[in-house]
Amino acid sequence: MAYPPVTVPAFPNVPVALGVPSLARSIFFPPTPTPPPVFGDSLSASQSSSSPSWAILDASNNPAITADVFVSFEFSGEYRISNFPLEPDAFESYDKVQQPFQCRVVLSQGGTNQDRAQFLTDLETLRASFDFYTIFTPEASYENVNVEHVDYSRKSSHGVTLLTADIWFVQIRVQATQQFSSTAAPDGASPTSGGPVQAQPPTSAQTAAVQPPGGS
Repeated sequence: MAYPPVTVPAFPNVPVALGVPSLARSIFFPPTPTPPPVFGDSLSASQSSSSPSWAILDASNNPAITADVFVSFEFSGEYRISNFPLEPDAFESYDKVQQPFQCRVVLSQGGTNQDRAQFLTDLETLRASFDFYTIFTPEASYENVNVEHVDYSRKSSHGVTLLTADIWFVQIRVQATQQFSSTAAPDGASPTSGGPVQAQPPTSAQTAAVQPPGGS
């Protein structure tokens, strides 16, 4: 049995909605450019704002490094509990000490060769710096951190023009320092023996002081 011919429209009759690919609706309305994909709530690190949601800031609250995307963030905190053995086959805990926390930030940078070169330069500056930084996230800020490890890669599966960098931060404990006032000049201090002293013959006064009464 022959089926009647079906007329195929020149342009699809589908609504414009989320998930529908960009299609030409008529000769007067060509397809619109496909918007870039959205990866969760990732945010451009270079976005300028008075209150950024994701950033690595220096002591002046300026971005220490910028990238296209903050890929991920990880936090690791630890407490050490000290123990000592008892008899028989028991132990006792006597202290709990907080260790410096660690953070891992993964950034991605694409763009032009100049953009990627600047990203690597900023990454090397961050790695060699002794300054304190703050990792700013929407929920919390992690202050007084410094970089202890950096690695980056580029893979053909992600595009050879895309750099992905792992930056490891560790908390730097800031201890109190002594404060002095009205100090004298260092060269005015009295000499102090700091080691063995060469024996010297006693003076007449010292000899008389140790002689017993009526001694010879």
